[in-house]
Amino acid sequence: DCLLSRGLGDVYKRQGFGFVVIESFRVGVPVIGSNRGALPELIVPPLNGFTFDLDNLASTESIFAALDDEVKFRELKLNAKASFLQRFTAEKFKTSILTLYKDLQVGK
Repeated sequence: DCLLSRGLGDVYKRQGFGFVVIESFRVGVPVIGSNRGALPELIVPPLNGFTFDLDNLASTESIFAALDDEVKFRELKLNAKASFLQRFTAEKFKTSILTLYKDLQVGK
């Protein structure tokens, strides 16, 4: 399994952050996404997926060729899950928010 996201359309007009990408990472699904919106900030090629240029769809050829390698694809899936655990768990968000609030208090 792999998620393909172009980063345009109604969902991205209402949602500036790529929750679909994070949800994919949570279940170990690598993402192929365009170089638009928040996608390049979330997808780390070739660690947890790949990005492509919407103005140059020929750039996807090398991506799909890379996905044919079963060993590399398995590694992508493991890295997608690891990306979620390292950056996007509820505990990580809580810690980040608390740190931000403490930094704001100190800055008064």
